[in-house]
Parts: sequence; structure tokens; C-alpha cells
Amino acid sequence: MLTRWSTHKVLKGSVVKSSLRAARLFFILCATSSFVAVYPATTGAGEKVWLSDLDISKTMQGWGRARKDQSVDGNPLRIAGKTFEKGLGTHADSRLYVKLDGGSRRFSALVGIDDEAGRFGSVEFRVLADGEEVYKSGTIRSGQAARPVDVEVTGVDMLVLIVDAGPDGMNFDHADWANAAFEVVGARPLTVDAPREEAVILTPKPGPKPRINSARIFGVRPGSPVLYTIAATGQRPLGFNAENLPEGSRSAMRRDGLPDASRNAGSMRSRWKPETTWAGTAAR
Repeated sequence: MLTRWSTHKVLKGSVVKSSLRAARLFFILCATSSFVAVYPATTGAGEKVWLSDLDISKTMQGWGRARKDQSVDGNPLRIAGKTFEKGLGTHADSRLYVKLDGGSRRFSALVGIDDEAGRFGSVEFRVLADGEEVYKSGTIRSGQAARPVDVEVTGVDMLVLIVDAGPDGMNFDHADWANAAFEVVGARPLTVDAPREEAVILTPKPGPKPRINSARIFGVRPGSPVLYTIAATGQRPLGFNAENLPEGSRSAMRRDGLPDASRNAGSMRSRWKPETTWAGTAAR
């Protein structure tokens, strides 16, 4: 794509302006007595590229699937009684990553809850540019007029379009990016997969001391068989014993599980003990 450029030549205090059409370029040539600076001119509209004309299948959302020029339920885009021909219909919570590669100048849209949600639903729209929040709509509720989005994205590499659920949860959060479009002056925008996050195990690593993690209260109907499986951590091997079982019940150890048969109604406090020869005991 050709871009309009302006040059400024400075020589002994004089300024001469000229213009030319060239490929994208930026340079400064320095000399002892003069320099020439070449830079893109700020005038002139770029090409309009609709968001919905990109690959919207990359959209991640909490319910349904994203739709091109339709609401998430497949109806015409409609916010507060106004219908829109172009846009992206999605559902909170949603994320869409768009790689701009520095080729876009502006992103604009009208955002709101689609009328198909009825009187329910509340969302918040946000836009991140290279990780920095550049737009936040505040909470938008069903029936409210669409709110404008108009952000400068010159030089931005990655744009993230976000819809968060409102304070009442994600039910009926049918969110529309109506008339969403980019003003493109260079590389065309491209939707991409969300970056993969490294899997992290949040559960603390169990220590060597025995610990029972099974339910404290467990019961069945009288006369029904019982299989109470003991979930326990600790240094293996573990030994188990049971105290104060209900009358008529029996216990049999099988690979850290305790099968039991209960014949009597009522409740009884029983005590289960796993133990290891060197790390101690636990009871529940």
C-alpha cells in the first residue's frame, strides 16, 4: 500500500516542504549543516476492515458461539431498538485476540446488550492494546443505548476485545460489538488464538504425615451395603484401623479402602486411623 509522506528540509534556518508517495519508510539523514526527515503524513483515510469479516471462530466465550453480523442466538444485531447490519455477536465472558502488527490507525464500534436478552443481562466491554487498557464501557444493562468505542491504535501490535459478565452473573449476557471496524493503513488485522498459559498445580504438595481427606459424615439406608473409601495422603505404605463401628458391621481392608455393611438404623461415631511406621498417625 502506498502512503503519503511529507519531507522537511532544514538548511541554515530555512524550511522547504515537499511531498511524495513512497513505501512505508522512516529515516533521518544527518549532515553537518542540514538534515532531511521523512515521516508519514497524518491526513488521509485508511481502508475500513470490518471485525466480523475476520475469522471470528477464534472468539472464546462463556456460552454459544460467536456469530458474524448476527446476535449470539442468530438474530439480526439489535441494541435498544436499533438494528445494525455489521458486527460481532458474542456472549460474556468473551475474549478475542486481534493481531494488528502496527497496521491499523483506529478501532471503533457501538457496544451493548442485544435486545434478544429481554430485560435481563449486564456486561462490561473492555479493549486492551498491547496489554494496556484503552477502553472500558462500565456496566451496560439490557435496554440501554449502545455506547461508542473509538480508540487510537497506531503502532499497536495486539488488540484484545473483552466482554466481562456484569454483577448479576453471565446469564442472558448477549453482547454485541456492532459496526466494529478497523481503519487500516498497513498490515491487515488478523485474529489469533489466545496465548497458552503454563499449567500450574495450585494444590500444595502433601507432606509425609498421614492425613485423611474423606468426608466426615457418610451414610446409607439401613440394610444397604456401604463402601467407605478412605482418601488419605502420607508416606506409603499406610496402615488403617477402625474403631467404634456400628453393631453388626464389619470392616475389611482392601487397598486403602474400607468396605463395610451396615444393618442398623441410627448414627454412630466411628474413628478411622491411617498410620505409617515413621511419620505418625491421623484420625477422623
